[in-house]
Amino acid sequence: LNFVTALASEAAPIIQHLGLKSRSTSAGLRIYERDKVRLVVSGIGKVASAYAVGYLAASAPSDIPQAWINVGIAGHGEAALGGVALVHRIVDDATEPTLYPSIACAAPCQTLELHTFDKPSTNYAGAALCDMEGSGFFKAAARVSGVEFAQLLKIVSDNSKAQLVALDRARISALVESQLAIVDE
Repeated sequence: LNFVTALASEAAPIIQHLGLKSRSTSAGLRIYERDKVRLVVSGIGKVASAYAVGYLAASAPSDIPQAWINVGIAGHGEAALGGVALVHRIVDDATEPTLYPSIACAAPCQTLELHTFDKPSTNYAGAALCDMEGSGFFKAAARVSGVEFAQLLKIVSDNSKAQLVALDRARISALVESQLAIVDE
């Protein structure tokens, strides 16, 4: 199982919860692992996320199937802060292709659409989540493992009443920590 987060503050609660240990790398990525679980902190943006997926995929044993989950924060125009959702549809705001993750089992939470932007934005996409990594992560993970093995779990960090500028590392970590039971599922 491969976790991809954009920020170290998103990764920290997962690393601690799963008892992952740091592994050095020459690719400039922070990678943590234990047993058959790996986590990489990709950095912000579609390209960074896709690169991190590619790096982990290339370093994995070819005889072991790889599953991927992108855990991170996202904005939403109306949803309550701390709410969590699996993504069932992704729209890349720059290139406008629509992507469809396959949720093959009962979802442990609601499912929502995600819009991926190239820059931080408070122009929330109606009743959809907004992030900067989703489409890059999904395209890369689906390519190496198939759509049914690539999932996105997003935690609402900002909305029209609580703007993105109010976020700091501690708040981001607390949001992810509050949803570790869903991450486990």
